[in-house]
Amino acid sequence: MKTSLSGIILATLTLISFGCKSGDCPAPQQTELMLIRDGGPVELDGCGWYFDTSFGLAKPAVFPDSLKVDSLSVLVTYTHTGNRVGCGLLPEAGDEIELLQVIVQ
Repeated sequence: MKTSLSGIILATLTLISFGCKSGDCPAPQQTELMLIRDGGPVELDGCGWYFDTSFGLAKPAVFPDSLKVDSLSVLVTYTHTGNRVGCGLLPEAGDEIELLQVIVQ
């Protein structure tokens, strides 16, 4: 019994020691059904193309031309980059995401 308890403690300490440090860990992948929206020309204080998500507005760094269809429903696998994106006059209106996979519904 004493050996198994010390083994569990050793294993836990090893995982804590060699686990990723804050800021080093890759962002977890998430999958969500989203709608693509055309928020109007950025040059005229619009949002440009963005995803309408459960957490609000989201934009990839580069929005694929093939997806620029207003109100298109898509299943998106993504990660959060940790950056905020602007929309119109709001400098931090939503989240930047990295697209990993997009499936048109």
